[in-house]
Formats: sequence, C-alpha cells, structure tokens
Amino acid sequence: MDSWDLSPSEQRAAAWRWEQNDFGLPDFLYTPLTFTIFLIVTLGVSSSVLGLLPGVNTRAATLSGVGTPWISLLALLVIAGFWSWRALSSLYATLSLALIVAAAVIVTLLANLLFLDTLLIQNPDAFIGSLGLCLFTIPLFFLMGFLFEGFMLSAYMGLFTGLLLGGLLGFPLSFGGFFIMMFIHGPLGALAGGTAGLVRPMFRNRRRRRRR
Repeated sequence: MDSWDLSPSEQRAAAWRWEQNDFGLPDFLYTPLTFTIFLIVTLGVSSSVLGLLPGVNTRAATLSGVGTPWISLLALLVIAGFWSWRALSSLYATLSLALIVAAAVIVTLLANLLFLDTLLIQNPDAFIGSLGLCLFTIPLFFLMGFLFEGFMLSAYMGLFTGLLLGGLLGFPLSFGGFFIMMFIHGPLGALAGGTAGLVRPMFRNRRRRRRR
C-alpha cells in the first residue's frame, strides 16, 4: 500500500515506527508521551538560553541587555517552525503541535524567570560561565547529532552529550554548578542534535543531486 492510500493517523503511526531504530535506546523513549514531554522541555529551556546569549558579557561576568523574553520566544517560534516543517508535522496533528508550542512558551517564560531571578543570583559564576561556554559547546552538540541517523536518535544523543559535558564542566565548580551546567547544556544539546538530524538528510540529498 502506497503512503497516499493511508489516512493521516496511519501516516503518523508509520512515521513513529520509522523513527525507531536498533541503536539500543529504550523503547519508551520513542513513545508519543515521552517524546512530547521531551519536546516541550527541550524547546522551552533551550529557547530561553538562546534568548539570554546576546546579553552575556563574560569578561565582566555580567548579563547586560536582558530581562525581556521576546528574543527567547522568537527563537522558540523559529526552531519550532523548522522542526515542524522537517519532521514534527509527520508525527503530530496540527492541533497537537499547537498545544506543544503553547506549552513550550510557558516553559520558556518560566525558565527565563528561573534563570534571571534565581540561578543568576544564587550562583552567578556557574550560570554566566555556562552561558559563555555555549558558543563552543553548541557546535559540538550539532556535530554529535549529525553522526546519527534519524531525528529522534540525533536529538536524544545530543541531550546525553549535553548532560555529560555539562556535568563534567560543572562538577569542579560546585554542587550547584554541576546541576546548572547540566540543566543548560542538556536541552541545548538536544536542540542542536535534533536540528543536525534534520539537516543531515538535506545535506545528503544535495550531495546525491550533485553527483548526478
């Protein structure tokens, strides 16, 4: 049976089955509930971090020009739009995608308050240092995601890489710095890894057309 003979729900079920692979990750990571929670947290927290990056001044160890979440919300919409265009629209219905983005907006706003009102005040060195390292770690997370086949697998491997690297960077600082680094770099790793997983087939198809 061809794909155009399937109903929209059957096409989405086939897309979920296609994302599963034999890499060895637990099956529950590929269920709609688990991945939906993963999406909401990843999009919300990582967008909040991206919104703070333009105001980071690592030399003076300060955050300047931040406080309004509009940059974070703009980053969220851009990322959600690209992910929906390349992958999520085949996994979720339109209403479900809208609810996911709405939930991610709430997470973005809450994360922005947490970052500026709590973490920055209680542990400024670890927080600002973690943001300053993002310019170096995001390309690494992207490369890690580019090595794997499939959107979900690339996103999960980016998450695991971000959590591991964040933990290693934060452990020498303090107990609080350990969790701050993981909390920031984990979602960023998932974001960069998932984006790389979507860019990889585009890059591969372009190379095939050039060879022809």
